[in-house]
Order: sequence, then C-alpha cells, then structure tokens
Amino acid sequence: MISISRRTDELVVLIAEDDEDDFSFLEEAVKECNKATDVRWVKDGEEALDYIFRRDGYADPESSPRPDLIFLDICMPKKSGLDIVPEIKDHPDVKRVPVVMVTTSGHYTDVNEAYEKGVNSYIKKPVGISQMDEFKKLICSYWSPLCLIP
Repeated sequence: MISISRRTDELVVLIAEDDEDDFSFLEEAVKECNKATDVRWVKDGEEALDYIFRRDGYADPESSPRPDLIFLDICMPKKSGLDIVPEIKDHPDVKRVPVVMVTTSGHYTDVNEAYEKGVNSYIKKPVGISQMDEFKKLICSYWSPLCLIP
C-alpha cells in the first residue's frame, strides 16, 4: 500500500502515455499497489502540460486534481517526455512532484538526458509476461512504504 501523508488518502497519478495498452498496464500496476489511487490519463506531451498546469479543459481542480506522481513516456506526440520534464521541474507549484520516465529505450543517452532534465526515476518498460510481473512488483515495492511523496 502506498503511504500518503498529505491532504487526502487518495493518491493522484498522472500517466502520460500515447499507447492504450501501455497505459492499461501501468494503470493496473499502480492500482495493484493501492486501490485508492486515482489514475488520470493523457495521450501526449501538450495534454500532460495542460493537465499539470491546469489549462484548457483541466482548469477545474475538482475534476483535475494536481498529480502526486507522474509517469511519462519519452516518445509521445506533440511534445516528448524529455521536452516536458524541464517545464515541470522549473515550475514552483509542481517541481516537487516525482516524475518517473517509463519507456522502451534503455539507451544511455536517453537515460542520461532524462536525469539531467530532472526525472526522479527511469524505468524501462517490460517485455513479456515474466518481466511484466516483475515490473508490477518493482512499482509497488519502490513507490510504496519506502518512498514518501510530498
């Protein structure tokens, strides 16, 4: 169970992912850790920034609560995950929100660039059933009792 010491017991997780299957897998992994998780989905980098900064259709904080944790794919339409990380980390209202890059790329230049731009963690997407099960365990064990979220 993810430990939360904030305004509510519900964790709001934003997943920025253009692939529906990858989103569903991530959503399932997150909800296995904590059933009280409110998972939000955006399909491109621009929409992610709109949600995070409460622009356009995401202006109402009641219907678009600020995320407590953000999962980003690198390769998304409009703006990549790598492009939006600095915008998140430079903004005083959201810079403390943990950002986890979840991608198929394990190339060292992508990993280095992601950390240079401020991601809190970089996780390679699983391939195959055995890796998927291990990935779910990893998400739960890391983002659960060990990790305190601001």
